[in-house]
Amino acid sequence: MQTDQVTNQNPNAPIAQYKEGWLEINYSTNSEDALFDICDLSGSILKSGHIKGTEKIDVSNLPKGIYILYIIDEGKVIKEKVQF
Repeated sequence: MQTDQVTNQNPNAPIAQYKEGWLEINYSTNSEDALFDICDLSGSILKSGHIKGTEKIDVSNLPKGIYILYIIDEGKVIKEKVQF
């Protein structure tokens, strides 16, 4: 299966925001199969799961730094840099 890579089209409207040890992901979809991955800069997946609507992900055990959030939904990949 080939996937199209799509970056966040509106950089002023982030999908994810860090709040006191939690990464809040806001992603609206009709799909029941949307997934998220939080990766470090080497590409290792540190957190993953299903997403629909708003999800709060506990990232308090991850060191401060820059990470990449991937949302995979119906063959499309949305990529966003997050820092906490």
